[in-house]
Amino acid sequence: MTKRRFRILICTLFLPFLGGCPDLSQVQQLAKTADSAKSSIANIAVDFKGSCDRQNLYVHLPPGPPPSEPPSQACITGEDLDKLGKNLVAEQSILLQYLDTLGTLEQTS
Repeated sequence: MTKRRFRILICTLFLPFLGGCPDLSQVQQLAKTADSAKSSIANIAVDFKGSCDRQNLYVHLPPGPPPSEPPSQACITGEDLDKLGKNLVAEQSILLQYLDTLGTLEQTS
């Protein structure tokens, strides 16, 4: 083994010790924030369609060219938005469980 390879090996082995222990207080704070957000996330996801409708009230588009014939399925139905809201609730639940697990792991270490 050459001196250069030996130096690289030594540096690689001792590099984690020079970095020290990671600070997990930010993970713990994130878990606390996730706990406080659990109640509001479900309400936000359920109100997704209503939120879109309210935002559309503020949009004033300039008049454009005369409309051409729309395709057979141009608009999103309320059922599609309801499905999207339910998917958002499920994904947020998984994300919050992940953050809770990170917080639990931080507390036990």
